[in-house]
Amino acid sequence: MGGDRPESFVFVHENFRHSKTTTSYLRASLIGVLGFLPWVLVAIVNLSQLGKIVDAAIKETSPFYLFFVWSRSLNRVFLSADFDASIDRWSALDRWFRNFFSDYFQVDLGFSQLILVVVTFASLYFLGRHASRRTRLFLLTLIGTTAIPLMLPDLILGGTQSTRIRYLIPAYLGIQMAIAYLFATQINTLKRLHKAIWQLGLAALILGGIMGCLNDLPQQVTWNKDSKTEDYLSISQVINQATDPLVISNTSAIRVLTLSYQLDADTKLLLLDSDQVPQIPTSFRQKFLFDPSDELLEQFEKQQIQTTPIVESKIQLWRLPM
Repeated sequence: MGGDRPESFVFVHENFRHSKTTTSYLRASLIGVLGFLPWVLVAIVNLSQLGKIVDAAIKETSPFYLFFVWSRSLNRVFLSADFDASIDRWSALDRWFRNFFSDYFQVDLGFSQLILVVVTFASLYFLGRHASRRTRLFLLTLIGTTAIPLMLPDLILGGTQSTRIRYLIPAYLGIQMAIAYLFATQINTLKRLHKAIWQLGLAALILGGIMGCLNDLPQQVTWNKDSKTEDYLSISQVINQATDPLVISNTSAIRVLTLSYQLDADTKLLLLDSDQVPQIPTSFRQKFLFDPSDELLEQFEKQQIQTTPIVESKIQLWRLPM
């Protein structure tokens, strides 16, 4: 609801006057608010958990680091982070750029990322100078009203909210349309050489996106996966190779569900809602603790039940005695 801030476009386009358009928009917004109310209630009930999530995103960050992540996100939208890392590094120019930005700004900024930043600013400048008022207003409000409220607090107060690409999807969509507008208007020119150059640039951009997708295709874990995805894969491989396994866990339901997609269908789960050691069935040949809390591990230790770490990462797997 209101994720792309359409109210800015509607009210500015209508010069802040009452009209059929603003009336229709307000009605639609009211319906959206009513539909969103259940989620507001969920947020209120889980206010403490929500506070922890917000606090975790607030930390001291360098403006150069933020610029690097924003440019990397642009690279991910148009090409691919893995493509940038594997293809760009072949060029001496790219290595020079990376060394320069690494030495002076402590960020690993590639040449393709810098090109996309330049193309983005050029597209926005061209849009502001040459597009019709309606087009210009729509795209700039789509980009600005979603990006600025996240970027400014991160720059001033510190934080990483603007580094999460999912929060800026409307802004990146607007940037894509702005770049498409730039290429479309330049390709439609009557000058043959000018037209050919822009056609070549568009072909390179499309080809880069295709190559990036092909590069990501065989990989199990790509940039759009959670950083803990590799942990789930390694943990599931250990469990699936075990004979008649039982998985015991008191972690969050989300983590259990995520792991369950990787497990064999006959794998049994024993889920706990406390930190107490359960009555463990003896019929299973191999038993595992999946991402247990520190308190649960302490309880096993107090009962002199040996736990052996197998995967020690953001998400953990422990083996229990047979």
